[in-house]
Amino acid sequence: MAFWQADDDWQYEIFEPSTDPETFGAQADFVALWQSRISDGRLPAWRDYDPIGDFTDWYGWVNVEDVICANPYNARFRLFGSNIARVYDMDLTGTEIRDAPEQFFSDVEFRLSEKLVTERLIARSSGPLRYENRRFYHLSVIEMPLADDGKEVDRVLVHYWVTDEYEES
Repeated sequence: MAFWQADDDWQYEIFEPSTDPETFGAQADFVALWQSRISDGRLPAWRDYDPIGDFTDWYGWVNVEDVICANPYNARFRLFGSNIARVYDMDLTGTEIRDAPEQFFSDVEFRLSEKLVTERLIARSSGPLRYENRRFYHLSVIEMPLADDGKEVDRVLVHYWVTDEYEES
């Protein structure tokens, strides 16, 4: 699996949990870390990570979503990375995704999250982000399911990668 759907300038992809981490380019090490915590087909849980030690290379670029409902998808941001907050000029820690400002998530992204949670897949979204016509960022966002019981997804681990940035004229 890979390409799932496109929407405007964004591309949405889904992958099996066993997908070679190198498929994810600059985010390969993050995916490999997640995969290293899978045991006997059981998804990792949030408690399987040491947020200080495990995410040193990605400080500020990680979100953790507590799943409220799989379909229709809704979650609360347990953690909203400080660099991500800077990109959006807003910290959404503690906010439900459905209550986030409209420009944050499209209907396609909600459907992608539903698929990730119900089918236990890795998802990647990539495309441009224009924020208040001041900056342009190209983002790659990897989402991976977490499950306290190893089976039913109750959290989503998210990593953002900004591939380039420039001031618009």
